[in-house]
Amino acid sequence: MKYRYIVIQDTYKEEDATSVGFGIAVVEERRGVNKILESISNLSKDSKPVEELVQTCNDLQLAPIHLQDVVTDFLSTV
Repeated sequence: MKYRYIVIQDTYKEEDATSVGFGIAVVEERRGVNKILESISNLSKDSKPVEELVQTCNDLQLAPIHLQDVVTDFLSTV
């Protein structure tokens, strides 16, 4: 089974300002239909480190069961 990781972007209201946060989602394609299996929002306000995380997860074909552990490790480095 092949998984694809993608960067997700959310907008958050903070008092009188709006900010953007980037996160990660794992998508599975079955019979031409994409289904988000899991997502974790607002990991960083900078897209670059999240893009690098997504690339690593895709390169390694990370099983979704390990996503939470990988994100915990990621957050300890940013």
